[in-house]
Amino acid sequence: MNALRPLLVALVLSTAAFVDLELRFNLPFWELNAPVADFAALALLVGWCFDRARYRPALLPPLPWPPALGFAAIALLSASLSDPAHTHASAATSAYWLIRKPIFAFLAYGHAWPAALAALPSERVRRWIQLSVGGLAVLSLGTSVWRIAAGDALWWAPLAGLTHNHKALATFLAPFSGWLLWRNRPASRWLLALCLAAIALSLSKTAWLGASLSLAFVVHLRDRPLVSRRAATVIAGAAAIALLFALPWVAGDARLQDAARSRRSLDLRALEMVSDRPLLGQGPGASTGWEQTEYPHYRVNGVEAHGIVQKVSAETGALGLLSWCAFTAALGLRVRQRLASESTRGERWAWAGAAAALHLQLLASTEGFTQGHWAPLGIAWYGIFRRDEADSR
Repeated sequence: MNALRPLLVALVLSTAAFVDLELRFNLPFWELNAPVADFAALALLVGWCFDRARYRPALLPPLPWPPALGFAAIALLSASLSDPAHTHASAATSAYWLIRKPIFAFLAYGHAWPAALAALPSERVRRWIQLSVGGLAVLSLGTSVWRIAAGDALWWAPLAGLTHNHKALATFLAPFSGWLLWRNRPASRWLLALCLAAIALSLSKTAWLGASLSLAFVVHLRDRPLVSRRAATVIAGAAAIALLFALPWVAGDARLQDAARSRRSLDLRALEMVSDRPLLGQGPGASTGWEQTEYPHYRVNGVEAHGIVQKVSAETGALGLLSWCAFTAALGLRVRQRLASESTRGERWAWAGAAAALHLQLLASTEGFTQGHWAPLGIAWYGIFRRDEADSR
C-alpha cells in the first residue's frame, strides 16, 4: 500500500471534481459503477483499515465520531421504514444508499483520504494540489468561454463523461481561493487569478459565495482577518445572498428564473416529504425517487435536492437534521480549538476558510455526500491538523 499510496492520492486529486468519470464492472449479480475517485478512495480506505488493525498510530485526529454515529443510526432507522410506494426504494435499497454515500464518504474521504495525504511529504502534497487546481481552473475557464461565445452566458453546460454541470467545477475550486492567496508565491498568484477568473465566468452564485468566504479567512484588515469582524461579515454576507437570490429577476433572464423556480419546487418537495414523516424522513436516497413517483410529469429522471438541509431533513427527518447539525458543529468546534493557538496569518487559517466555504456551499448544492464536497474537506482537515510541521511554506 505504501508504494501505491502516491498513485492513489494523485488519482483522487485529479478526478475528484468529475462525478461522471466512472468505472463500470458487470458482475454476475450486480453492475458495479462508481466515480474513479471513489475507487481510489476505497483502496485508500482498505489500507487505512489495515493500518488501524496493526495498531499503527494515526497521523491525524479523526473527524467527530459520536454525532456521525448518531446520524448513521437515525438514517438506518429511517431506511428500515422506507416506503416503496412513494420512493421506489425498499428498506434494503435505502440502507445501501446510506452505506454507499454518507458512511463511505465519512470513512473514505473523512479519514483514509487525509491520512494518506499526511503520510506523504507536505510540500509534494501542496504542489500536487496546485497542479490539480490549475488544471481544473483551465478546464472550467475554457468551458465558460466556449459557453459564453455560444450565447449561453447565464446557463450551464455538461461535460460528457466528466460532469453534468460545469458549475460544479467552480464550486470545487472556490474553497481553495484563500489557500492560494496565503501561499503568496508567483505560481500561486497566477493560479489564484486563473481560479478567480474561472469562478467569475462560471456565473455560479454558490461558487462566488464560497470563494468570498474562503478569502475572508486570509485577507487582513488592520492585522485581523476579515472573517473575525463578525458584524461586517454578517451584514455583507446577508446582502450578497439577497442580491444573488434576486439576480435572475435583475438580469431579466427567463432561464435563470426557471432555474430559480425549479429550486423552489425542490424545496416544496422536501417540505412535503418532511410533512409526511417529520421525525425520520423517507429514507436515504429517497429524494429523487419521491419525485419520480409523485411528480412524473415534471422531471421524470428525478432531481437531487439542492441543499443539504432539504436533503437531510427530507430523507432522515428532524432527528437526522439535528444529528447532522451536531456533527457540523462538532467539526467546527474541533477546528476552532486547533486554531486557538495558531497565528491568524497561518496556513491552517486558510484551510479553515476552505472548510467553512465548503459547508456554506452545501446549503445550495447537491454535493452533500459526494466526493465533490468530501475530497476537498479531507484536504482541509489534513491542512488544519497536519502534525509534521507548523505553518512553514
